[in-house]
Amino acid sequence: MHYNLTGTILALAGGMKPCLVYYRTLAFPLIGISLVCALQVWEAQSGYFVFRVLWTKFLTSAVIATYIILFRADDFVFYNNLGVSRSRLLLFAFAFDFLIWLFLMAVTVMII
Repeated sequence: MHYNLTGTILALAGGMKPCLVYYRTLAFPLIGISLVCALQVWEAQSGYFVFRVLWTKFLTSAVIATYIILFRADDFVFYNNLGVSRSRLLLFAFAFDFLIWLFLMAVTVMII
């Protein structure tokens, strides 16, 4: 069995472009919440406070996801026509946002 790694990487990269375009519509509130969490950790001057704001991040992300699913369902039709499902868009957007949050928390903890 021959596995074509290059083809797989190109297929993933081609599927990521619509996901990144979709993330752009969510970037402002999601990154804003991440920045507020980083500010709270900075103000607390404790790396352990990261675990407390982690739950804040999860809860606000769930609220934003629910809002998108309920009130912005028409946006998914365009991406569905491109062959990208709603669950893939949301999974990518929130996973990418969590990576940004992790980076901000790591930088904040290194600074304090």
